[in-house]
Amino acid sequence: MLGWLKKVAVPVAAIAGLFMTGSIIRANTLEIASVSQAGKVFTYTASLASSNPGSSQLQSGDFFTIFDFAGFTGPSDVVTPTGWVFLAVQNVGSPLGLPPSQNPPDSPALPNLTWQYTDGTVTSNNGVTVPIAGTFSAKTTLTGVKTGNYSSQDHELVGSTFGPSGHTAGASVPVPLPATANMGLVLLGSVGGLGAFRRLKNSKTVEA
Repeated sequence: MLGWLKKVAVPVAAIAGLFMTGSIIRANTLEIASVSQAGKVFTYTASLASSNPGSSQLQSGDFFTIFDFAGFTGPSDVVTPTGWVFLAVQNVGSPLGLPPSQNPPDSPALPNLTWQYTDGTVTSNNGVTVPIAGTFSAKTTLTGVKTGNYSSQDHELVGSTFGPSGHTAGASVPVPLPATANMGLVLLGSVGGLGAFRRLKNSKTVEA
């Protein structure tokens, strides 16, 4: 029985490791810089990066979309930093379409979350990463996590002109826990409870 328990418990540890390894994403554009989870709230930070040599700009109207955010509880639970707006949720693409040349995996059964920038221009030059102020948060009804996808649009310098540029990379998103993981957690609790019962029974026997 213990051997079977170990096989069931492995996916639980693997899920935790997946969240950790999916937390930092790097690229030469508007990017999700980090992801953290507190209960059922996922919080993202963003940054703007550029190649070296090169220049990138975050201009008013630029945006990023997190795809397939399962279990989304609604706009009232969204946190949006100053200088950004949270747009209407839709299950395919975003209200602004897709960034140039981007076509990430996108389930028509799951909601996509889009934030759009509305403030003054931010510039990154020659490989210097510029943190974007504030955090972006959304709440889910689920407790599982996987590496999903996000796409972003910023502007990159080509010749003497900044033009729209697209980017897609990985970011952690919520999913239901696999059935085997749920079974493992229940079984682990059952084994712990059985051990406590036996210890209590033995202590009563000694006292008698």
